[in-house]
Amino acid sequence: MTKSPKEQTQDKETIRLRLARGMLLALDFEVGSDILKTVLVPSLNELSILAVVVGIRIVLSWSLSKEIDKHNTDLKNSGRL
Repeated sequence: MTKSPKEQTQDKETIRLRLARGMLLALDFEVGSDILKTVLVPSLNELSILAVVVGIRIVLSWSLSKEIDKHNTDLKNSGRL
């Protein structure tokens, strides 16, 4: 059975939200991994590089979570969620 364009759009939005949530979870694991690596870091140079990488990943996670929240709010306001 063929889906209507509205249903296809809803399916795409659902897939996009699930993908974004998966990416957010993966970024959280990456940040946790980097924090654990700092225990084993022997030099200040490597520690500073890890700090920058963790900072970038935290900013990406925050940005992605804001996008997900905004998208969920938009869907609720339009009555599609």
